[in-house]
Amino acid sequence: MPMDGPPFLDEQEIRLIADWIAQGAPDAAGTRAPVPVGAEIRFEGTLTGRWSLDGARLIVGPGTRIDETPRIGDHVEVRGTIAPDGAILVTRLRPR
Repeated sequence: MPMDGPPFLDEQEIRLIADWIAQGAPDAAGTRAPVPVGAEIRFEGTLTGRWSLDGARLIVGPGTRIDETPRIGDHVEVRGTIAPDGAILVTRLRPR
């Protein structure tokens, strides 16, 4: 699945993967994948709400570095760690 070329996933394949993730990414025995609490992450996406990125909940606090105050609909980069509930504790947010 290269990001810059074929083969591309069709809408049905994307929906199947999204549903599997929403169900906890269970393995063949039905065991849900553990949340990688504390893992450091960096990714890009579209700011879809005041503090959500492509639907993922962002936790922004006084220690969060925000560059150029992005707006909903902007393409942004997020750096942070994963909270126990799966939200992202944001350390940096900036437009890309």
